[in-house]
Order: sequence, then C-alpha cells, then structure tokens
Amino acid sequence: MTQKPTYYDKRSEFWRRHFDQAAEYMEFLKKEDQSHADRWRETECRLPDLTPEQVERLKGHGRELNVLVYGGIWCGDCVRQGPMLKKIADAIGPQVRLRVIDRAASMEL
Repeated sequence: MTQKPTYYDKRSEFWRRHFDQAAEYMEFLKKEDQSHADRWRETECRLPDLTPEQVERLKGHGRELNVLVYGGIWCGDCVRQGPMLKKIADAIGPQVRLRVIDRAASMEL
C-alpha cells in the first residue's frame, strides 16, 4: 500500500494543470487589454512598502508556495488585490511563485 503524505489533496492534479496554464504576473499584464493593465500598474505604484516586521514574518514560512490568482484584468477587486499579492510575493522572494489565470481561460476552474 502506498503511503500518502500527511496532507493530501485529491485535486492536486486539477490545481497543477491550471497553475501550469496560468501566466506569471507581468506576462499576464502584458498580454491583456493595456487600458485595464494600466490600472493594475497604477495600483502597484500607490501601495505602501511593507514594514521590516511584515517582511520578516512573511519570510518565516521557509517553504515553496504556489499562488494562483483567478480573476479578470477588468475586475475592480482584482485591480486592488492582484498588485497587493504581487507585492507580498516579491517581499517573500523566489520561493513564492505567483501566477494569474483569466477566468475565461477555464470553465472548469
């Protein structure tokens, strides 16, 4: 009998497939409607820097983290939250892989 890890998600292949289809944050912005992408960039510019304490806390997890953002370039909530997630991912470093997939890319998702 094969031993399952302590945490096992029976949907892991589903999530892996969609994560692989998703674009890195900057690529997502490049390929989408630029009038909407500009709003994401403007939000990025207005975000405050993280405090040293926040950065230290974020870096403390010590493992690779895949983050899949499911949204739309036109979506107001995504305009606010996408850049925040990018800033947090950047503060943590390369162990965070942030990807964005447009909601129209997968009806299954």
